[in-house]
Amino acid sequence: MAKTFRSAGGGRVMAASGDGGQGGGAPGGPVAVILAGGRGERMGGQDKCLLEVGDRTILARILDILRPDVDEVLISANGFRPRFAAYGCPVLPDSPDLAGQGPLAGLAAAAAARPDRAIVSVPGDAPFLPVGLAAALLDAATDRPVFLRYAGDDHPTIAAYPAGTLDGLPAWLADTGRRAVKAWLEQLGALPLDWPQGPKEEVADPFLNVNRPTDLNVARKMALPLPAGPGRGSA
Repeated sequence: MAKTFRSAGGGRVMAASGDGGQGGGAPGGPVAVILAGGRGERMGGQDKCLLEVGDRTILARILDILRPDVDEVLISANGFRPRFAAYGCPVLPDSPDLAGQGPLAGLAAAAAARPDRAIVSVPGDAPFLPVGLAAALLDAATDRPVFLRYAGDDHPTIAAYPAGTLDGLPAWLADTGRRAVKAWLEQLGALPLDWPQGPKEEVADPFLNVNRPTDLNVARKMALPLPAGPGRGSA
């Protein structure tokens, strides 16, 4: 079923899971990049995307959401690549020239690996991303990038970039020394895509990031089945 989302300027975008939207008129299908190159210092150096939430890794949960909407999913990560072998995705390390540049280095790596393709980015520590997210972002990014806004909060690492939009990123990083994704989006004139808040029965925050052990505990509680109660009895 299609959903309606409010894009920048008050426009409305219809999107449905699995429609494979091309986004920005890019030649070839769109790709997604999961930004998992952080050092996870607040999680004891662990790969946050490989932590389990609801008996599955966060990475597996994200892949289930992205794959219906894009042609390929890339993982931006550094270090020992075989740890991701079971997931069947190309793993892109940061360019040595962009070491220490955070998520922007991952975006630059994705753009270099898949030129002339529309690109969707998501963080690797978000276990509850909603169905149809990539399709909605791509459909909204017709002539400029869009980023996600939810309940008044901006999520700059959740964004869609029309083909070619990221070409100038390495030079911008070298010239400005800035690392903030939001600053890069502002440079591009990106616009927000407001994601609607769902019914109370759904996940309280579909864009929760697991940054700390306390966040992981919250996520694991959120992933538990709802207890039986009025209207939730077995059939």
